[in-house]
Amino acid sequence: MTGHEPGRMTGHEPGRMRYVYILRSTRSPKRLYVGVSSSPERRVIEHNQSKCDSTKRFRPWEIVYLEQFENKMAAFQREKQIKKWSRGKKEALIAGEAQMLKELSACRNK
Repeated sequence: MTGHEPGRMTGHEPGRMRYVYILRSTRSPKRLYVGVSSSPERRVIEHNQSKCDSTKRFRPWEIVYLEQFENKMAAFQREKQIKKWSRGKKEALIAGEAQMLKELSACRNK
């Protein structure tokens, strides 16, 4: 389950920002979860209350990365992109290590 609302596939909703978020399990720190939500604070609470089957086993979770979007479709595309990345590349994004992110991206493009 991701943070998006099923059935609502419109693009831009004025005044309603979307966030791509990455959660880290505090029980199993190598475990990461990527999602989209208009309210990441609410979503992490839901993840920690076992409302999401895919994350309840590794509770508790904490938000370690947020990226803001005005367009819902752009947020979903970014979520899909990040979900395909290796854990190392996600860790570089979380740490804000732009150079490492470039190097890891270059390795995959060869």
